[in-house]
Amino acid sequence: DDCHMSNPYVVVEVGDSRKHTGYVQFVSLVPSWHEALRFPTQQRQWLRGAVQIQVWNHDFLLSDDFLGQATIPLEQVKP
Repeated sequence: DDCHMSNPYVVVEVGDSRKHTGYVQFVSLVPSWHEALRFPTQQRQWLRGAVQIQVWNHDFLLSDDFLGQATIPLEQVKP
């Protein structure tokens, strides 16, 4: 934004399930969230599925801005 700061939050998707972090880190360029998001999964998802993590900037006046994303194959994640 104009102040060179962001108000980030995270969206995590596993299969058809989508969850957001519980809060926005206001005015931060180095956010951290100490939250656990739980998703129901089936064994076949662990073989072919992925966790998609998106970071967004909360905007008070306009639509939120996409900041970036990462995709992690579930086979690399410890259940």
